[in-house]
Amino acid sequence: MPRCSSPPLLLSLLLLLGGCQTYSSLSYEPAPAESILYAAAAADGRVLARTLVSIGAVHDADPDANTPPAVDVRIMVENTSDRPITLDPATLALVSGRLHAFDPPFLSQPNPVTLGPGQTTTVDATFPFPAGMPPSAVDMRQLLVRWTLDIDGQAAPDSVSFQRRRYSYPSYWHDPAYWHFGYRHRHGHHGHYGFHVGFGSFDHCW
Repeated sequence: MPRCSSPPLLLSLLLLLGGCQTYSSLSYEPAPAESILYAAAAADGRVLARTLVSIGAVHDADPDANTPPAVDVRIMVENTSDRPITLDPATLALVSGRLHAFDPPFLSQPNPVTLGPGQTTTVDATFPFPAGMPPSAVDMRQLLVRWTLDIDGQAAPDSVSFQRRRYSYPSYWHDPAYWHFGYRHRHGHHGHYGFHVGFGSFDHCW
């Protein structure tokens, strides 16, 4: 006699397959993304700070806990310079690929953190989805994380981008890209120092 799957088993399989499409199953690369802050005026290309950023879980809304759909982000900053560097977690921002800004995050460390030479800090941020938009309306294929470091009173804004992971083919990443920003005197001459920022990626999970 041919065997047939029972309705409870079929229902369980359908629920399992359907569950693979929920927001909580999304994952992003690189993991983590790396951003390196260089001293532009240093002949040896001295590294001032190294920042690692990862996208963690993407949560569905939880009516029982009264929590909205949200995205977890973790940022780790290492001061590799000989001067104090400050991370203000309030500068953290998350933007979708279509430039929809997520709501301000819930922070594990809400106050500015000043790092001495060789010190490291880690901040976890949970960003609710944009207010007034259903999660299905937010383009989750690409995410951009932004923040600002303060070095000797000069703001150094930075950002890294993430792509939703695809499992149909092996992922690869190009060589890191680099750009420069600094400041100018009123007469148009370069300031005494500026910064170079580079970003790349390497495989790691947290």
